[in-house]
Amino acid sequence: MINAPLGGSNMALFEVFHGNKSSKKNKNYFYGKVHSKNVKKTEAIYSLMVNVRNVEYDQAIYMDRSRNVSMSDYRMFFSPREIIQYEKNKYIHEQIHNLMSKTDIRICCISATTISSTISFYDYDTKTTHYVSGDGRTTADSINICEDYIGKADVLKINVEDNTYEPLAISNQGNSHVKIKNFIRNKIESQN
Repeated sequence: MINAPLGGSNMALFEVFHGNKSSKKNKNYFYGKVHSKNVKKTEAIYSLMVNVRNVEYDQAIYMDRSRNVSMSDYRMFFSPREIIQYEKNKYIHEQIHNLMSKTDIRICCISATTISSTISFYDYDTKTTHYVSGDGRTTADSINICEDYIGKADVLKINVEDNTYEPLAISNQGNSHVKIKNFIRNKIESQN
């Protein structure tokens, strides 16, 4: 369990554990759970800067670009986004949340940068994580996690081998949220 300073008295706990070491397929993945503590509603979105510098057996070194420091032992630091960014994207999250309430698909994480957006879903029925992403040209993703989803977001899956996501659908820049909503709607329709 990692204490991640969010600014002021706000803290978040990010728990990371390695995949099944006996499986070559899973050993390149990390699975994490995010736990919140004293997080203000106005600070609902946080940016997780992750840049994998080295992966060797059970150790990965991450670089937080905003802090310009590297840590090992799976340590990931969260830093708060500006409030204006939250207000700008709030309506998108509300729309997604409304759709999510109609299906058993739960949000794992929302990733957004200047040139790509990624959202991942964990399907509890099939135990599968699905991804909808933008062009994915970034080498260090900013993962925005809404406070409303913290605690509900059970699984965060990051491919640390090449620091990429496996996209379910590729869209042009700025259209990822349309793909996200369409993906949820299709899941709802398939369940009915």
